[in-house]
Amino acid sequence: MPCGGGSRVADVDERTVSLARHWLQTDRPDRCLEVLDGADPTDPQVLLLRAWALSRLERWDDAESVARSGLAGDPGSVELRRVLAHVLTGRGRLREAAEVLASAAADAPEDVEVRAQLAANLVVRRFEDESARAIDALAALAPGSGRVALLRAHWHLEFGRREDARRHVLEALEADPADPQARALLGDLTTRSGDVAGVGHLRRAALDDFGDRSTVARARQAGVLDRYPGRLLLPALRVHPGWAAAGCFVLLWVSARVLVVGDAVVGGAMLAVTLLLVVWLAVAHAVAVWVLD
Repeated sequence: MPCGGGSRVADVDERTVSLARHWLQTDRPDRCLEVLDGADPTDPQVLLLRAWALSRLERWDDAESVARSGLAGDPGSVELRRVLAHVLTGRGRLREAAEVLASAAADAPEDVEVRAQLAANLVVRRFEDESARAIDALAALAPGSGRVALLRAHWHLEFGRREDARRHVLEALEADPADPQARALLGDLTTRSGDVAGVGHLRRAALDDFGDRSTVARARQAGVLDRYPGRLLLPALRVHPGWAAAGCFVLLWVSARVLVVGDAVVGGAMLAVTLLLVVWLAVAHAVAVWVLD
């Protein structure tokens, strides 16, 4: 009799875990947690799914506590270390996340997910050479992967190579046209170049991954640039901030010289136009920072 009862419990737990995983994969972390309410709180699989669900809801404290509880019972789990690193990243503790990922990579050197997280961590921390090597190592494990192309795009963008970033993000979308992260990055790059089509890319990314709060928020904010007077700011984004600042400084200097030593009317008009240009450029780039960063 005990054996039969144990078997039924195992069957129930297996069905519970399977259903919870389904809700997690369909971007319903709230339903995942509801399903897991009655599950064995010591089961490593239950703790893993609970930690991922809590992290998707950005309940970072709870997610970290659950992940560490799981690792206390199963310290060798690569998956639990992956979710812990994700949580630490969400909390801005990037160095701790890197240490966790390095440990997982040492135990599972061919795990693509771990390698991808580690490479992304190094890119965000702006370790140029180290992150490039990490991406190359991932490419050796997953040649032709859209994720590798996306990481290369982030790498180029992080170090100021916008055109190269765009080329790689298009490669990522060619490999996986449904990738919402690649679509969102394309939206950012396109909008930053002063093209309103970028707003459409951001909206599509948000619809494809409605559970990603960051992408949804950026898509909503970017809507400002898709209607007037926001559209009047878009052409200013085509001008590099450095060149814009230098050009405005020269125009201000010339206007002031004309005003002081030349024709006061012409100089005053030039100064007024220059000041309007400065305000236009400044507001445009301020709005872009608010919308996209």
